[in-house]
Amino acid sequence: MANTKIKQHIPIFISSTYEDLIPYREEVQRNLMRLEQIIKGMEYFGSNPKDSLTMCLSQVKESKLFIGILGMRYGSIDEESGLSYSQLEYNEAIKNEIPTLMYLMSEDCLVPAKFVDRGEKAEKLTEFKEGLKKQHMVSFFTSPDDLGKKIVKDVMDTLSNLEQLSIDSSRLLINQNEDYEDTIRKFVLRPLRYQGIEAELSMKVVSGLKGSNLKDDIVKAFGLELGDTLSYEVNILGRDGEILVNRKISVYADKENADWLEKVLPGSIISARIKTAFCAIKELSSWDEGRMLRNTSYLGLIIIKGLSIEQPG
Repeated sequence: MANTKIKQHIPIFISSTYEDLIPYREEVQRNLMRLEQIIKGMEYFGSNPKDSLTMCLSQVKESKLFIGILGMRYGSIDEESGLSYSQLEYNEAIKNEIPTLMYLMSEDCLVPAKFVDRGEKAEKLTEFKEGLKKQHMVSFFTSPDDLGKKIVKDVMDTLSNLEQLSIDSSRLLINQNEDYEDTIRKFVLRPLRYQGIEAELSMKVVSGLKGSNLKDDIVKAFGLELGDTLSYEVNILGRDGEILVNRKISVYADKENADWLEKVLPGSIISARIKTAFCAIKELSSWDEGRMLRNTSYLGLIIIKGLSIEQPG
């Protein structure tokens, strides 16, 4: 019998300059997804009528943990305050008493010249960093992998100290007695709000197996291992064995769970413990008139543990 359970998934805001720190942000996001936390940052804003700074600050206020990453750039400066967006985001976190973790790139790192600020911006960056060193126990990182490992440890330690954290009731999306079928229907309609829910589901596999042809951005956004992730499209089945929602949904698995999924044939009925997942990634769309960068949303089911396989025929 399928069941669901609530975990404590808290919203974490990642603050940094962007272009110079893309591989660092991606590694942090991948690790936070593995910790099953809710990531807030510039990649996830989508289209919004608010200006970017206003949107950033509102997202900071809605977060329960703030992660600040500083490289060798001060970043875009707000004309009114004269401060960078990163510093204003940090100030917003402090003002709202949000637990804050700060990470500074080691001076020994080799950084392309275009990603190193000079002049007034460099002075502002140095002043910002010196202030952080006085206010926090900052950590220094040397590579994306080094940063990812340090953040995993620090976030786990921080969450263990936040056991009494008051979770916004809007995140307690279901209770132990609510019908899982209704919850899955809600997830399909509103995946952002209902991501991170665990359930034991029965599913019918309705496609061929995908692996290396999966989109890297989706695999990374779901916190899965590039080059070691498999996927099938499935129909979710209700308790009566009938199709629960009238659409195909992709189910994903990596590492040992991918080993299990590899044994499944198209047409099989499988049972697995899954976690609902959602991401929005930027994709380049082409048409006769030209090309446009747009946000595309994806929802999926991530296998936590394979339970049973009923092969076809």
